[in-house]
Amino acid sequence: MQILLISDPSIPSSQSIPSNNTSSLVPLTIGLWNANGLQASTVDDLLRHCQSFSLVFITETWLLPPARLPTSWQQFHIYGSPVAGQYRGAMGVSTLVSPRCSLPVVEFPVNCKYALGLQLGRSLRLICLYLPPSLSTAEVQSVLDSLPLTDDTIICGDLNVRLGRLVGDSRTNMRSSVLRRWCDDHGLNILNKTLAYGIPTYLTCRGHAEVSSIVDYYITNMPLVHSASISVALDLSLGSDHKLISLSFEYSVPVVPSTPFPSAGPVRRLWNLSRLKEPEVQKLYVSTFCSLSAAMLNQLQQLCSSPPSTRPPIDHLNDELNAAIYSALDKSVGSRTSRPKQWKRFWTSQLQALADRRDWLYRKWRWSLGIDKAYWWGLHQEAHVRFRTAVKRAKRESWRAFCDSFARGDFSAAVRRVKQVHNRRRLQVSYAHPDGPVAGANAMRDHLASVYSGSGLLSGRPPSLTSPNEYVPFDLGSVCCRTVTDCS
Repeated sequence: MQILLISDPSIPSSQSIPSNNTSSLVPLTIGLWNANGLQASTVDDLLRHCQSFSLVFITETWLLPPARLPTSWQQFHIYGSPVAGQYRGAMGVSTLVSPRCSLPVVEFPVNCKYALGLQLGRSLRLICLYLPPSLSTAEVQSVLDSLPLTDDTIICGDLNVRLGRLVGDSRTNMRSSVLRRWCDDHGLNILNKTLAYGIPTYLTCRGHAEVSSIVDYYITNMPLVHSASISVALDLSLGSDHKLISLSFEYSVPVVPSTPFPSAGPVRRLWNLSRLKEPEVQKLYVSTFCSLSAAMLNQLQQLCSSPPSTRPPIDHLNDELNAAIYSALDKSVGSRTSRPKQWKRFWTSQLQALADRRDWLYRKWRWSLGIDKAYWWGLHQEAHVRFRTAVKRAKRESWRAFCDSFARGDFSAAVRRVKQVHNRRRLQVSYAHPDGPVAGANAMRDHLASVYSGSGLLSGRPPSLTSPNEYVPFDLGSVCCRTVTDCS
């Protein structure tokens, strides 16, 4: 995959910025992609190329409520409008937030069916737009005027605006004057102009000819951010005419004390342990382990026979034991590679090879000339169809295996799967704080403490109940006797 990366030389690097004891620079990468109809299988294909992103906005998802995408990434949706006679919607904007995003993300209302708003931390606001071509210039102006702009706001999306020479495009339309005037009135900068001049975000083949334009934008009212750059994956084929683009920069946020995240542990090693059932393999493992652990066994016998006055090196002995076990397993049963975490249950190395083949053919089409373009485009289209067909087949086989396990009486896997589907489709409502989960827990604790402290009670309260020592018109014994008599 070729990535065109253009940095603005006028932007100062982070080393030239004076240090600030109350703020820190957080690296962020905001992805943007028009899906032209988002499918469940497309999500896995997309996220393979977004592992370094903080989040990715997806326009034209065509999703209808209450659809949820099968991914562990946090998701926000502005659902599309139903299309008559079809089982899909039109328009729609979604966001997938990486679990490794360094800032807490909450949604804020934009009150517009064409926009999705998210707030990162305390001050950074992101607004993603999809303005369909059917909107008139007056409607586009109304949508832009309704956007809630704050000091730190980044607007991105497929605006279907062609700004011509301003961004290095060869085409222009009526919306260009509306967008340029609105940006001038609100002091907004179109980052495509300075960070990705002339790089198309829309690329397709029509009549054996390459057609390109710029319709996906990043716009902001912030000063040009530190170390900012825009990447356009021109050689990446995802089944859409729009390219996956990303804006990377460093954002200054206040330093808030928080609980440090646990560090990542060592890489998990895997072996073909089922081969230990074979007698020859098991014999090889035992003999190899005995030869590798002989020296350590002698050392342990000496420690037991004559204990030293100081504590023996327990950690070193543990490392030697683990090394002997690992080496014996490598030489007997053999190791195997682990599946990447972003791979779904149905994803295999064969599917990965088909995806790589499709992307390779797309790059060949991109850099071919003349009549060769038509040849490579046809091969790319065939590879894309084969890849999508293989993905659907793999998902069906995974579902069939799940149903077979259910028929065999393995209800544990079925219950776990049903619970996952239920949780994915259920709307999760939780309290979020711009400073993160620790600050949110502390804020909720302080709020509950203030509620139950009694400070909110009225000063003029009615008198308390009378003391039991005063006269009572009845006693417990007489009441109990009367109740028993009535029941009998």
